[in-house]
Amino acid sequence: VPAAPVISDANLQFRVLDNGLRVVVKEEHTWPVVTIGMYVKAGSLYEAPDQIGAAHLIEHLLFEAEDDDSEAKVAQYIEGIGGRMSAFTGRDFTHVDITIASDQVETALESILSTVLDAHFDEAAVAHEQMVVAREIAEVNESALGLMDMVLWQNAFASHPYRNPIGGTAEAVRALTISRIRDFYSEFYVPNNMSLLVVGRVDADWFFRRVERLTAAHKSQPVQWRVPAPETVQTEVRRQIITRDSELSSLAYAWHAPGMPDKDEVCATDLIYTLLGQGQTGRLYQTLVKDNQWAAAIDVSYLTQRCPGLFTVSVAVQGANEMAVRKAVLEQTERLVHEPVSEEELARAKLLLKTEYAFHNESYAGQVGSMGFYESIDTYEFAVEYIDRINAISVEQIQAVAGQIFRPDSYTLVVLRRQKDQPPTQEVRSPWPALALYPWR
Repeated sequence: VPAAPVISDANLQFRVLDNGLRVVVKEEHTWPVVTIGMYVKAGSLYEAPDQIGAAHLIEHLLFEAEDDDSEAKVAQYIEGIGGRMSAFTGRDFTHVDITIASDQVETALESILSTVLDAHFDEAAVAHEQMVVAREIAEVNESALGLMDMVLWQNAFASHPYRNPIGGTAEAVRALTISRIRDFYSEFYVPNNMSLLVVGRVDADWFFRRVERLTAAHKSQPVQWRVPAPETVQTEVRRQIITRDSELSSLAYAWHAPGMPDKDEVCATDLIYTLLGQGQTGRLYQTLVKDNQWAAAIDVSYLTQRCPGLFTVSVAVQGANEMAVRKAVLEQTERLVHEPVSEEELARAKLLLKTEYAFHNESYAGQVGSMGFYESIDTYEFAVEYIDRINAISVEQIQAVAGQIFRPDSYTLVVLRRQKDQPPTQEVRSPWPALALYPWR
């Protein structure tokens, strides 16, 4: 696979406007389409204790705005002229994007800037969206996967804001006052805390001039937020058992994993989750699903974040195989620490990861998503460099980073156990001996 074939800097331009707004333009003229994305460093990480849930609620409220040229809500207006508008709130950022025919680029640009920079909140809209969000939270907590994910992050982090649910809790959302919501918006929704990206059939010089004119009234403002203190190193196993009437039992493991400042470690971790769980060649899939039929499904996940996050393994367990699955997960994760992967297996993992990255970035929306994601936690340049960095990762780096992540008896485990299942009579311990690879032991 060619190195980052669709995120080349050859046709990419970047500027920082006088008001601090970062603007990335990538001209692509294959199709008469553009995607514009606005990324704001205003995810749940940034919420004060009395603002829990504000980031996601504001995302909802942005869509309540009416377009200046019609009485329709802005998303409805964009859909009415043939486009698609969407938004997302994560731990590190909130983003809004529009994909539309290139001859509507000016309309889309005006709409997205007005939506994000000129939002106004009233009591009625806030009360309505608080009910909507509270229902969403209830639906997530009613689902087994949603509940396990929430409990996993809360148990894995003792103090860092990543422990808070992205949307908050229903109680926290209902307690948000309009003044707290406005305070959060005023603090973070400023040009110097945002990045605007566009990919598609657009003239870069025109786009820069138009953005500069449309945002001229919005000045740079100081953002007082500070990066929270790092989470204390976890040195014990944290377990929580949830019993439910369910067809399958499930379990989820979490280990602390690198954050964005450690770029080589991030790339090595991406390859580690590929080795363990991506596709039918992943080690955990082979062991749990194909060879032994202990699991109905597995999911291995690692999301690069601004601060160190989590590496997770989730398994839907077949029958009464919980302890076999738990033993196999620990064996396979710690095997990466004790046994170096072969050059051939690492090459296959790199090929799979690079292919997935290329497929994701075939669309203009995918390219905006990749560059905007990294803009929110570092810079868009990481998306351009990503494939070269992956290619440079060695067998030795894989083993070293695995050793940092998969510390024996230093993980979080959540088990969703069926009511009819008998609890185990003993716990699973690390199957590997403590070696010099673990200087903290």
